[in-house]
Amino acid sequence: MNKTPNNLRLYRKQAGLFQKEVAQLLKLDCTDRISHWEKGTAVPSLINLFRLAAIYKTSPQDLYQETWRTIMNHHGQTSTANEIPVTFEEPLTPDLH
Repeated sequence: MNKTPNNLRLYRKQAGLFQKEVAQLLKLDCTDRISHWEKGTAVPSLINLFRLAAIYKTSPQDLYQETWRTIMNHHGQTSTANEIPVTFEEPLTPDLH
């Protein structure tokens, strides 16, 4: 089983929180998910990733630095968000005719 490296435990500890407290903040019934996320055997949903980042007062890419670097390197980008070129496309509009 591949494990996804992360800094979840580090940031949780820095925030002075126990897994049980984080689970309560995320409205989870138990700490199982928090434990699996921290061990890297599972990853949080996008919504929970952003919630964790808010709870820990950091960015999602800080929580998953190695994954972020891998993605940026794979796409030939730098590892800082400020240097990533952003392009906007026209939104798709449904053809109502």
